[in-house]
Amino acid sequence: MPISSAPGPNIELMERVTEDGGWNHRLTGKKVQAINTGSYNYLGFAGNVGPCVEAAEEAVNKHGLAFCSSRQEYDMKSLESVLRQSVVQGQSHKKRPWKKILIIAEGVYSMEGSVLRLPEVVALKKKYKAFLYLDEAHSIGAVGPNGRGVTDYFGVDPADVEIMMGTFTKSFGAAGGYIAATQEVIDHIRGRSHSAVYASSMSPPVAMQIMSAMKIIMGEDGTDEGKKRLATFAENNKYFRRRSREMGLLVLGHDVSPIIPLMIFSPSKGCAALRELARRKIAVVGVSFPVTPTLTQSRLRICLSAAHTIEMLDKVLEGLDYVGDFLGLKNGKRSKK
Repeated sequence: MPISSAPGPNIELMERVTEDGGWNHRLTGKKVQAINTGSYNYLGFAGNVGPCVEAAEEAVNKHGLAFCSSRQEYDMKSLESVLRQSVVQGQSHKKRPWKKILIIAEGVYSMEGSVLRLPEVVALKKKYKAFLYLDEAHSIGAVGPNGRGVTDYFGVDPADVEIMMGTFTKSFGAAGGYIAATQEVIDHIRGRSHSAVYASSMSPPVAMQIMSAMKIIMGEDGTDEGKKRLATFAENNKYFRRRSREMGLLVLGHDVSPIIPLMIFSPSKGCAALRELARRKIAVVGVSFPVTPTLTQSRLRICLSAAHTIEMLDKVLEGLDYVGDFLGLKNGKRSKK
């Protein structure tokens, strides 16, 4: 269903119906309030109330809406094999070893909910004198005791990662992203990257939303609100994963991951599950081919928030328990309570 509200813990959906088997849809004019488990609102900053929104509104009043200036995943054995092969084979046209090998990895994999084994990747990087580019899109602000991503979670020195990339669209509830690296790398990107050279500058309210969220997460707002949100988010994830396994659902990923994939395998059953959950006022995202490698790897992808209450989670779990029994989606081994 189309969305007509901010992606907070609850979301407003525009009801639509089909009279020809899904080829065409017609809006009924009704709006449905549903629990939102489909948005990357990890720390609850994406709503339309709160200190970040107030700061963004103040920035609009002060500065206006815009500035007119520009501005293959592998396991460890496979990764080491690729690194060794790259070193041995070298550059085909020069017959010399590669001097610059770049490893690109995600902190949290968005389809599987698994966390990168960063210490092992860093060890391989050092062994073969490679460079590491770490995508922290789903981990920054959501993983680690201080919300600083997988380096924070594993206690890895950020200096061991040559380039770190992240987004402000998830944990920070804003837009845009960042690249963190040495001054030399940043200067090169600013001078050579088309995305940087020809891009429009970030608008004042978006920048203020990001800065406000960062201050809260880092405790620089004078409160412990950031610590509380991180702790609540972690507890919500742990609780939801445990209850899902207890009812027999097949849950992928690590417990610290902000993404909770529930395997259903059948795309048709997935569509039926989404419709029934929507009828129960629960908004869930379903994922199937071509986003997944094959049709038989269809799944529901749950993204929780620190703004969700236990009562909200229990309602979602109740709906999943029903569709799991009714549609035969309980493909996991039922764990003991």
